[in-house]
Amino acid sequence: SEMASNTQDNFLMELLKLRKNWRLKKVHNTILGELSYKSAGSRFWQGGTFEVLKTSDLAAEGEVSNRKSSLDVSIPSELEGVAYIQVEVKTVADLMDLTSATLKMPAGLGTVSSDAYWQQKLEVAQNVLFCKELFAQLAREAVQVKGTTPHMVVGNQILTNVFPGIQLSIVLCHYTGKEKKVNLAPHKLEHNHVLEHSLHQLLREVHDRNLNYSPPHPVNAMLGMSKRRRLAGPRAMSRSELWDMAQNESLLEQILKQTKHAVLRIRTMHVIDQLAINIQDPQICAHWSCLNSSLESSVRITITSYCYENCKTPLVLLIGIDTIKVVMKDGRVCTLLFEDSELRDLIQWQICQHHAQSIQTLAKMQGWQVLSAIVNSGHGDMESYGTTSNVVLTSPKGNIILAFHSNPVSGNKLAIKKLDPVLESHTSPAVTSSKFTSLAGDFQEINLDQLEGRNLVGKIDMLMARLTSS
Repeated sequence: SEMASNTQDNFLMELLKLRKNWRLKKVHNTILGELSYKSAGSRFWQGGTFEVLKTSDLAAEGEVSNRKSSLDVSIPSELEGVAYIQVEVKTVADLMDLTSATLKMPAGLGTVSSDAYWQQKLEVAQNVLFCKELFAQLAREAVQVKGTTPHMVVGNQILTNVFPGIQLSIVLCHYTGKEKKVNLAPHKLEHNHVLEHSLHQLLREVHDRNLNYSPPHPVNAMLGMSKRRRLAGPRAMSRSELWDMAQNESLLEQILKQTKHAVLRIRTMHVIDQLAINIQDPQICAHWSCLNSSLESSVRITITSYCYENCKTPLVLLIGIDTIKVVMKDGRVCTLLFEDSELRDLIQWQICQHHAQSIQTLAKMQGWQVLSAIVNSGHGDMESYGTTSNVVLTSPKGNIILAFHSNPVSGNKLAIKKLDPVLESHTSPAVTSSKFTSLAGDFQEINLDQLEGRNLVGKIDMLMARLTSS
């Protein structure tokens, strides 16, 4: 009797702990609990009722167990096992169809043992219910939402195209331990933990909006009217702005936007890293902002030459959902698409401008005069891509002319022309000054590899200093 009394006391203490975290009710002689999120704002149709049992009752029925707790719970069969939402962003072939993707069920999911503690059982079962609700919501939106890209629901998987050749896969992985074991070759699964966490967060925000409404002001206002809509007045928002505000985006649309931004941000990082590795002169430094959002991030790129850090070319990249806004040094703003080739061409074009602007700065310091400086030159040989930057300089004495040519494809070229002071012809009325009379004619190209200096700007600096003293 004393042992039975201790068992009863332990059961009551465990039941008290259970009531602190879970909703319970008594139906006749049975104690039932609820696992669903309906009290938190969920509208999912599937329930999560579990039953509270005594360990002593299970032992009396002949069930052998080594449970340390005097309380046990009975989970519904549809909530048994382990489940989670797997988000994978993968590269597919251009000709690959959405339906040709294979369903992958990751192996190695552990099951909850029958003698596990009741708190662990309930938490795992509630997570299964939450994952089922999340996948059901996404599958319903994939069928209902009409977008530019098709969405397909195949079994426990949702497939959609993010960019050409980039596919988003959302899989509901539910392992109950009763599945037939199939020996498959292990494959590497790259989970996107950030997007998985975002999906859970978005569904919890939906629960919060279903449960919590902003209080009405004044008191006789309609319940559920948002604060922004109540602010509509003479100086408030227009009807179109209020209509756009009332349009709530679905979970699938929001996660698609976050996926596009994540893919575009990774592409931008790869392009910058590849250019910084392949191009040693000048140096490319990227400073990523730590204050980013799920739909927008920024990076500041600084192009400098070694030992000439004062001559730098900064530009800021604002990475959005499917476009990149570039703010250049002179304040010009251009918008790029999601193709990484556009960003690569722009950065290489900025490198050419950096060389041209650095040479102009050197000319001012050494007393040379800039005759012509064209950032986007339209003359010369047609290049496969990119634009040419040209700079024409004249020495302080006016007897030497340097012509610099920079292009991402053909590279950097430097030509020199020495003027003969005896041959002076200044007869054309179109020529306003004698320094422009000898621009035409043959220039001799200089081999930049043979010049002394650690980089291009240093070599031209040494050359200009030597020509100034000659």
